Amino acid sequence: MATQSNIPGLPGWDWEAKAWVALWLLVPVLALVAYFRAQAGFGNMDPFATALTGIGVLSFAVAVFWVPWLIRRRRTNALASLANDLGMKFTAHPSNEELAAFAKLSVFNFGYWASLQNLMVGQFDGADVLLVDYYCRVGPGGYRAHQSKTSVVIFPNASGDLPDFMLVPRVGLKTRASVVNLMLKGYPDLKIGKEPVHPFASHYWVSGSDGQALRDMFTPQVMDFFVENQNWNVEALNRHVGVYKIDYLVIVKDCAKRFGRALRVLKALTQR
Repeated sequence: MATQSNIPGLPGWDWEAKAWVALWLLVPVLALVAYFRAQAGFGNMDPFATALTGIGVLSFAVAVFWVPWLIRRRRTNALASLANDLGMKFTAHPSNEELAAFAKLSVFNFGYWASLQNLMVGQFDGADVLLVDYYCRVGPGGYRAHQSKTSVVIFPNASGDLPDFMLVPRVGLKTRASVVNLMLKGYPDLKIGKEPVHPFASHYWVSGSDGQALRDMFTPQVMDFFVENQNWNVEALNRHVGVYKIDYLVIVKDCAKRFGRALRVLKALTQR
């Protein structure tokens, strides 16, 4: 396995890491300033207590933002290492140009303050594949709003003759995923599986511009597959297929499994 220093795409000692180090170094500096001001008689406070209070308050304020960044950075480093082991290309902060072909997928067009991170590009079991993390805020409140995080597997130019469509799971109405799924809904529900009645209709809804083609595509066998494999979101657009579980980041050690399961979903739709 490659060492951390020679893994392609690893962020390493970038401006973000340097900025956090500088911010942490600023904490004791400001605490010392408070100490000397108290020692000089400002505020009639005990200098030592003032310094300790300053360190505590400032450390807490910095940690509130630093801990989420650290968790995200550790994920980036782990994914970079995994991509290297799988022979894939990795980019921590992909450019808009790298993902321009997939920009119109609905999963990348909800929420605000959105960002795409941790792009893996390569092959899995003979299929071209990408994996990318999508972050955004959902609902009112700005920074206090829910941060949605979704790992999206994309198979470029893989849909063959599939019509453009969205497959969305029907999940509990009280879950965050259900709220986000409602934001994804574009075309009306085609009510596939209602007539004749199939359990599929209680687990998923399907939308798309070509209703007849989609009814032909979702055969009883295809619907059986999705009843047995629930809570998958699938989008086909311009021959590209995105597979994901909304509001869910794949654990790094399970990425290879996610590639395999996403490929099974693709084959269920294309190998009829």
